[in-house]
Amino acid sequence: MPLPEIANAEHLIPRDWFAEDGFLPNQKFIEYARPLVEGEIKVPLEGGLPKYVILEKALVEKKLPPRA
Repeated sequence: MPLPEIANAEHLIPRDWFAEDGFLPNQKFIEYARPLVEGEIKVPLEGGLPKYVILEKALVEKKLPPRA
């Protein structure tokens, strides 16, 4: 299936993936979603603290007039 047909459309979760109350997911949903979200993120550490990327500042040309 072409990406625009998937990405630019609303995809509803089947009703039978929810509990009778209509709010909580049931086992069918959990079995579908678990492979999509499971796993661990490996955060780089430095001195016991997360090491974040420091981005360079890049000036861009102003394109809009000053706000009134």
